[in-house]
Amino acid sequence: MEEDEVRWLLIKCHCGNSFGSRAGSRSSCARCGESKRLVTKSSHSNSAELFRAVSSANLPDEIREEIEKRLKKETTKRNQNQRVGVEKIHAIMLDSTNSDGVLTMDKLTQKLMEKDVENPTAEEILGMAEAQGVIIRSAPNSWLWL
Repeated sequence: MEEDEVRWLLIKCHCGNSFGSRAGSRSSCARCGESKRLVTKSSHSNSAELFRAVSSANLPDEIREEIEKRLKKETTKRNQNQRVGVEKIHAIMLDSTNSDGVLTMDKLTQKLMEKDVENPTAEEILGMAEAQGVIIRSAPNSWLWL
């Protein structure tokens, strides 16, 4: 049987320990050895999903809630960074430009950090804008809009 055909089970023992097992195999708790008073809590399509489920199931509730909250926040942040569009980058660049029309790498880096944008970096943005003829270098780490 191939990995994608195997079902993986999250099993909880009466002693409180959770562990994983292949569907259809004989299971026993690694903590207490029990093989009868076991409850199947969930089924997973691959071993990586099962690993996360077992790890989460064996954490104390308070810690699990904190970790799940942090993971959700990190996932949201990652998704937002992946969706940073041209309009948002352009707005950040304009916001980073001083009253004399000068855009600096330091100010752009600061504004990107304020907006929690990690990708693209200030260097990448300035390089692309310069290559596209939107800005021109006026001094080291300074650009003017064209």
